[in-house]
Amino acid sequence: MRTQTCQIEAGASESWCVYGWGSKNPGGWDPGDYKVELFIGTTKIAEKPFVVTGHLASVGDVHSLFPGGFTQEVNLFESGWDIPRTDRHYTSVFDGSLTRCVNWELHLKFARSEQARTFGVKAVYTKLPNLRIAVQNQTCQIEAGASESWCVYGWGSKNPGGWDPGDYKVELFIGTTKIAEKLFVVT
Repeated sequence: MRTQTCQIEAGASESWCVYGWGSKNPGGWDPGDYKVELFIGTTKIAEKPFVVTGHLASVGDVHSLFPGGFTQEVNLFESGWDIPRTDRHYTSVFDGSLTRCVNWELHLKFARSEQARTFGVKAVYTKLPNLRIAVQNQTCQIEAGASESWCVYGWGSKNPGGWDPGDYKVELFIGTTKIAEKLFVVT
């Protein structure tokens, strides 16, 4: 949390206060979804979500990343934040009064990779028919010598009840190529 002192000039009916966080050098932000919240004392007066995009190292296109091809499996599960793979309950139907985050788990299988690589997965959440509700960028890893990789990310809230009932989809992209789409329902 950062604190900034702001002033209101005598007789003024408005005030501007500017403050930021980051680095003087570019590249310090990981791609993903963020939110700025502003407080006066303990009262939240504003919030603004924003997205940091970026060209992740070794993204290229999916064909240069996996020249021998790949297979993928996508599963969805509900959680607050992190949850071990062994505790995940995969489903495509979520109770809106109990659901916090709807997470995607991407399991890729490919020819053995001799070197470690990093790539980006973009996830687009849409409430059908066409209301885009979130776009995320997640950095994923392939370990040297590996022939499979798991990448996980989700969207929602740490508190339940934030999802409206309806039909949704999450689309996953590597570079500009859509590699998967998964439909789900919030009741």
